[in-house]
Amino acid sequence: MLEPTDLLPPIRRLHDLLRDGILAATRERSSEELSTVVAEQGGDLVFALDEIAEKTLLEFVTAEIASREPVVLIAEGLPEGQLVLPRGTSEEACRWRIIVDPIDGTRPLMVQKRSGWVLTGVAPNLGGKTNLQDIVLAVQTEIPLVKQYLSDQMWAIRGEGVGAIRQNLQSGETHDLKLGPSTATTIALGFATISRFFPGVTDV
Repeated sequence: MLEPTDLLPPIRRLHDLLRDGILAATRERSSEELSTVVAEQGGDLVFALDEIAEKTLLEFVTAEIASREPVVLIAEGLPEGQLVLPRGTSEEACRWRIIVDPIDGTRPLMVQKRSGWVLTGVAPNLGGKTNLQDIVLAVQTEIPLVKQYLSDQMWAIRGEGVGAIRQNLQSGETHDLKLGPSTATTIALGFATISRFFPGVTDV
């Protein structure tokens, strides 16, 4: 049976594959092509760039994770937002639910304004009652702009702390990153960013 520590290496490999494939697409294809709307699902738009990531996600989880233990995969672009893998397995037979956002920040990334992120959380399968508080493993990986060559990757396992690396995508070299919380005691010198891409289109 797979435990969070067993799931971390394949999920990190998945993130690397997604990042590299998305980065290759942004190098080789125009912003106009990548920003073409190909579907509307769950009230959200699906762009051509999203489709590239979804194919890789499904193939990898099927071959590298679900072949060892059945899981519930949750992601945009899947039928009804989730899929039990291997196909034909019952949801009740799964110990884990894996929620993935292959590209968090599609809009600014496809027009090369700021990095996007691959986000993954793994939680025990509690059926429809499962929520973000149940996550025991989380991984996030930076999808940099074409003009950048460094990519950060962070992960955390509940009760075991946080890990992080920075990778040079040109040389392949990596080094550890030391992460820590802010030492500020008030928000006086802090900052926040709020983006509304299409004001007036969606409800507050």
